[in-house]
Amino acid sequence: MHRDLKPDNILFREEESDDCVIADFGLGEFESEKQYLFNRCGTPGYVAPEVANLKNSNERYTIACDMFSVGVIFHMMALRRAPFEGRSYNQVLIKNRNCQIDFSEPQYKRLPESWLDLMKRLLSRDPKTRITAAEAL
Repeated sequence: MHRDLKPDNILFREEESDDCVIADFGLGEFESEKQYLFNRCGTPGYVAPEVANLKNSNERYTIACDMFSVGVIFHMMALRRAPFEGRSYNQVLIKNRNCQIDFSEPQYKRLPESWLDLMKRLLSRDPKTRITAAEAL
């Protein structure tokens, strides 16, 4: 995994706690905004493929991209590794853009079926088929 893309970006309230906090909303916006502050932004390895692959600044993505990022965090918590690993920034970005996840690998077979189903639905390459927050709950 690239040194800047470690799962230690997940914060815990206390050192020996399972109570985690999602932080760093510095580039966050409300979906209703007519124009994005940044047409394409996000951290490779966490960002949804539709954002990473955005070519036209007039194209819009939806809040479904946030659910993909939730899926990445869920993956990291469940398996203690990122879904898109590589030795360099570009390797991670290419896997992320293509949404290259092989759910047939042995590590996924060890997960409870309900976890694997949720993970697949959160990490769906197609934002139209990606699960919503309400559905995930």
